[in-house]
Amino acid sequence: MAVESLASYNPCIQREFLEKSLSKYLLKLLKAFQIDVKEQGAVALWALAGQTLKQQKYMAEQIGYNFIINMLLSPSAKMQYVGGEAVIALSKDSRMHQNQICEGNGIAPLVRLLRINKIAEGTLLSVIRAVGSICIGVAHTSNPISQQFVVEENAFPVLIHLLRNHPSPNIKVEVAFSLACIVLGNDLLQNELQENEGFKYADVLHLLHSQDKDVCLRAGYALTLFAFNNRLQQYLILESGIMTISIFEPFLESTIETEKAMAAFQIIILAKVIIDMDHITLSARGVTILVDSLYSVHSTTIVLTGNLIASLAHSRAGIPEAFATLGTIQRLCYHLYSEKEEVKTKVFL
Repeated sequence: MAVESLASYNPCIQREFLEKSLSKYLLKLLKAFQIDVKEQGAVALWALAGQTLKQQKYMAEQIGYNFIINMLLSPSAKMQYVGGEAVIALSKDSRMHQNQICEGNGIAPLVRLLRINKIAEGTLLSVIRAVGSICIGVAHTSNPISQQFVVEENAFPVLIHLLRNHPSPNIKVEVAFSLACIVLGNDLLQNELQENEGFKYADVLHLLHSQDKDVCLRAGYALTLFAFNNRLQQYLILESGIMTISIFEPFLESTIETEKAMAAFQIIILAKVIIDMDHITLSARGVTILVDSLYSVHSTTIVLTGNLIASLAHSRAGIPEAFATLGTIQRLCYHLYSEKEEVKTKVFL
């Protein structure tokens, strides 16, 4: 408990503990018989995992697949949450870990948790995100192996039920995003979701008008993934409801750089779905915002922007050329010399 209190949101303390190999002693607590001891061990370990992907991935690797799956199978909500967060950390940008989680029977306990009626909302959010993260890779590429594993565990019906019936907009929008990850770049699963499971874009479009701006931005991101490199889905979204530039303006004008970059990515992909502005103007505006974002002094903005530009480089014709014309390659090369490893990794994509 003392370790948890000291290490929570304190990178300096986390580093001191990690340098002294404290995690190997905490890991022993996960073998204890008493559930409260296991639970506190898991929570303390995740406090040491910190807020950066690199550190979280390191901690998840230290915990290992077997303990992570045991956490997901535990009756403890805290352990379920840590298990979900560890799956997210492992599977983020790593097809190897995604496949190993699938091969280690890690999908079934995640889907089982989705079916529990009285699960804590924070734990449910973590599990929903974990299911989505297993299916999506670097620069919005898909993993057909993990997508198939998720669908074979009958995740679609339970996710559709949550999308339509859960009272929380945060849960609904996260379900929409995970569904988009599960069918990303996979026409067979896209058809199964719509024809067999009855998924409708109307179930997502109304979330664009939520009073919670985070829900709006996340709903836009989900729709963007459904539409990514898929003209048919863009047409179906267009047929399902009206989408105007006013939905995105608060984010495009935001002083929060990551919101602005994400909205720019969305209007580029959804350019032919937004009805009140021509797609060339929308694309040009989005590209300009993303190029400007590479001049940010904040590493989180540069990392996000690098990932978004990498994704757009394998979208429709003309977009990569637009980035090249605006000097994007030179700016990305500049960031290759960044002192921050995560920045260098993303711009290298």
